[in-house]
Amino acid sequence: TEECMNDLINNYQFHAQQRRTVKTDK
Repeated sequence: TEECMNDLINNYQFHAQQRRTVKTDK
């Protein structure tokens, strides 16, 4: 389960970074 949680956290952080780049793009 720890690996699964790590995956979720990494996925969330990855998407958060993408959102930031998109906002800065605009």
